Amino acid sequence: MATNAANVDEFGNTIRVNVSEDISTATVSMEFNPPNAVNFTKTEADGVTVPAGDAVIDDDTTFNGNEYGAYDFEEGVLDIQGTWKVRLIAEFTSPAKRIKTDFIDFPVNP
Repeated sequence: MATNAANVDEFGNTIRVNVSEDISTATVSMEFNPPNAVNFTKTEADGVTVPAGDAVIDDDTTFNGNEYGAYDFEEGVLDIQGTWKVRLIAEFTSPAKRIKTDFIDFPVNP
């Protein structure tokens, strides 16, 4: 599950993708598919993290620490209105393993 709807030209707001298993030792990235089909990936160098603390999403949903990725949108990223898709990719080195979540839709409003 991902969190947050967003608006065009917003930045600093956080999107979270839950994996439901410990990814604290993995290298993580998030792949984005905006409506214009010009896909891009954000990495740890861009600010994708695996927070150690829990994230309370709403009254019924909490993401456990070390089991979700988070990214604060940078200025200029959310530049197109419509339905975007995101997924988290976690790569482990020992033992070698790669996890890719399903793509999750989230709206970017005008």
